Amino acid sequence: MMRHMSGGALTRAMSTRVFNFSAGPACLNDDVMSKVQGEFTDWRGTGMGIMEMSHRDAGGPVQNAMSSAVSDLRDLLQIPENYHVLFFQGGAHGQFSAIPLNLGGASGGKADYVRTGFWSERALNEGKKYLDCAVPMDAADVNYTHIPDPSTWNIRSDASYVHLCANETIHGLEFLTEPDLGPGAPPLVLDATSTLLSRPMDISKYGMVYASGGKNLGPAGVCVAIIRDDLVRREPHPLTPSVLDFALAADSQPIPSVYNTPPTFLLYVVSEVLQNVQQRGGMAGMEDRAMRLSGSVYDVIDNSDGFYVNSVRPEHRSRMNCVFRIGDGNEALEDAFTREAEEQGMHQLFKHPLFKGLRITLYNGLPDAAVDAVVQFMRDFKQKHS
Repeated sequence: MMRHMSGGALTRAMSTRVFNFSAGPACLNDDVMSKVQGEFTDWRGTGMGIMEMSHRDAGGPVQNAMSSAVSDLRDLLQIPENYHVLFFQGGAHGQFSAIPLNLGGASGGKADYVRTGFWSERALNEGKKYLDCAVPMDAADVNYTHIPDPSTWNIRSDASYVHLCANETIHGLEFLTEPDLGPGAPPLVLDATSTLLSRPMDISKYGMVYASGGKNLGPAGVCVAIIRDDLVRREPHPLTPSVLDFALAADSQPIPSVYNTPPTFLLYVVSEVLQNVQQRGGMAGMEDRAMRLSGSVYDVIDNSDGFYVNSVRPEHRSRMNCVFRIGDGNEALEDAFTREAEEQGMHQLFKHPLFKGLRITLYNGLPDAAVDAVVQFMRDFKQKHS
């Protein structure tokens, strides 16, 4: 089952695009892809592609695209003025190192890492290289079925920060509201890689929010960091690489994030993605869509009489990554599920290669028709194999 596309802006090649459920790098919106394709070799009559242009050209296309992306992010997320919006290379993994180096103190300190799954574990392991790290809450203790209330977390008052992962793409747990640690708590640092731009977010509840590309933000290879000014001004560890130094990125001239050569083409695509999100209703529109699409998938799971199984409580189920098993982990049927789905034009429905199971990823770039198709496929597959 190949996708049917309409509209003169789309090329013949795009008319055969499959339904791509990859959790990352993920599919981009078709309108964005088409526009980027049309400007690839000749950006708006300049006779060159934007990836060939200098980031040092003050007021030029690259800097304008970067400034546009910052402006759109501020508008979409209602980012307060005392927060910097910075772009880095290295993805979220780069920030796993940058955060303890910039926020942990010049001589090293303490940090707490809330563990809700695979990606918070990755961040923790990197933080341990630089700081005294503790785990105030481990969702493994409740078999990753829910996120215990923050009032039960054992936060150290002298920690430099508390790190969270907003959405665990493998274990399927998501913070759907901002956690409250109470007065006097250390600043919250949020890895929002796989949930940023899927719902309104109160940035003021966090000291820092960061997200890599490859999900809702745009292509892989770029990372945005939204950082409160007082944290940017913390003295970093003396061995912090310049390309990971928050203050150097914030203070570069004539605009932030040009201390070193940024990923120019990727940031241009990010700017196009953000404009597309604005056109599709902003954060309210994206949240409504995420709730509707994830709800349709979970409805099939919950009404399958145990054929499909998701053990996460509804209030903490990921809207971006619906993870599930067939029965008690029937790997033969799960292999058949992905194989038969791919034969019908639905790709990347397996979970992470390190973990068994199935996953339906619902990032903003995925068309609604893809979800309609996979939901019907789930029903048909159950009927066929029950």
